[in-house]
Amino acid sequence: MARVFYLGDAVGVSMQPLINQGDKLYIQKTKISDLIRGDIIVFYKNKILVSHRVIRKKKNTVITKGDNNFFTDRPIDSRYILGKLIMIDGIYGRKYLNSRLARWIQYYFLFYSFMMYYPSRLMSKIITSLMKGRSVLVKFLNRDS
Repeated sequence: MARVFYLGDAVGVSMQPLINQGDKLYIQKTKISDLIRGDIIVFYKNKILVSHRVIRKKKNTVITKGDNNFFTDRPIDSRYILGKLIMIDGIYGRKYLNSRLARWIQYYFLFYSFMMYYPSRLMSKIITSLMKGRSVLVKFLNRDS
């Protein structure tokens, strides 16, 4: 069995309600080939450790997203991945993320994460396409003048 490492205390709100401020996070080293959609990984982003959910996986990169974030992170190369989150010890007790029940709960949060992502992405595309014609924007901004 692979070793489990204590990573530190959680900071931020991007993974709430599953991970809360001050929760103790435990990770396990893992290969990118062993990751599946819905896993929570810990990776370096601008010299800061981040724990987000895997949304998509490619050969040597993964795309992640915080459950409460509207947009995905940029693709993360495997060399920046520290490991997979396997246990959270916090104010609501210990949560083991490698059990069958935890897998179902992670699918719920994956669905929740998609529901936060795709509507905002669709809205972004609509606004972008509307703003391509600057005359529409100018008319809108000058309608009160």
